[in-house]
Amino acid sequence: TFNYVYAAKNHRPFKSKGVYGFSHGGFTPQEIIIPDFSFSKHTVADKGLKVTIANKNDLSEVTGNMFGVKLQATTGTTDLFNAQRKVQILLYANKKQIGSSSVITVEPNSSLNFEFAFNEHNSLHIVLVDAITQEQLDSTKAAKSNARDMGGLF
Repeated sequence: TFNYVYAAKNHRPFKSKGVYGFSHGGFTPQEIIIPDFSFSKHTVADKGLKVTIANKNDLSEVTGNMFGVKLQATTGTTDLFNAQRKVQILLYANKKQIGSSSVITVEPNSSLNFEFAFNEHNSLHIVLVDAITQEQLDSTKAAKSNARDMGGLF
């Protein structure tokens, strides 16, 4: 496999003759040995604690300007990587990010609620991402309902 490797016959410094001579300080094994690495995957990487948006049905028709996002974490295991997860909720309108939550630390078997406002938008795309890797964990759409808010009359 090394048919085309050229090296000086010795490792001492040398200089070629002539006006534009070439000089070299010799070589060391680090300069001519090329390492051959082989990487392989033996086990499936752990995805971490599973966190989802629990109230997707409620968000499809929201009465009023405020809406809540409920996050639900699965029951954790004793695995260190499933002990907790840092997530963030991102809000998009017309394919542009208009807001986000702070970084949220979610513990196993927990449920958390967060409030947001539509402001001038009639619908928003809610995306739940891992705060460290930015991997999308879950998403849904929140839309204002055309029904009137009866203010608790019923």
